[in-house]
Amino acid sequence: MKLDETIRFDELPDNELTVVPAGWYTATIAEAEVKTSKRGDGQYLSIRYTILGPTHQGRSVYGNITLRNASETATKIGRVQLKELMGAIGLAQLADTDQLVGATLQVRVAVRDDSQYGQSNDVRGWKPASAQSQALPPAVFFPQPPVSQPPASAQIAAQPQPRPFARPPWA
Repeated sequence: MKLDETIRFDELPDNELTVVPAGWYTATIAEAEVKTSKRGDGQYLSIRYTILGPTHQGRSVYGNITLRNASETATKIGRVQLKELMGAIGLAQLADTDQLVGATLQVRVAVRDDSQYGQSNDVRGWKPASAQSQALPPAVFFPQPPVSQPPASAQIAAQPQPRPFARPPWA
């Protein structure tokens, strides 16, 4: 098919994208999909996150979480990571990857060095988006009985009364 324009190599921009520095970023889950492993004996969750801040807004970072693998250790690690992710977004159960899309959380971005491809980013940690959620465990609320106020006469009686004609301590 013929192009609408003639594209010249020397007029094309260079790739200026660099890896996002390692650290915690607020992000939203833009895409989540279950994929089959290269060997065909397992599955993993492939997730694309869009960074919201505090820096690198709009950049995408990626992470995979093992769902099933021939290695029990890999499966166990993946399940631990999945629990961390679900806890970060307040999800009690997961039946469809669409439940993840749109969720906002904090992700720990790592920089990975690869001899063939160079540096790239990988998401390796998850926690709730709000600082208050991070500091406190989930709250459990129990109904509290209403607090009744004592009658006004009891409140007056409870206040310290001046002692008439009290002797000063030096007397």
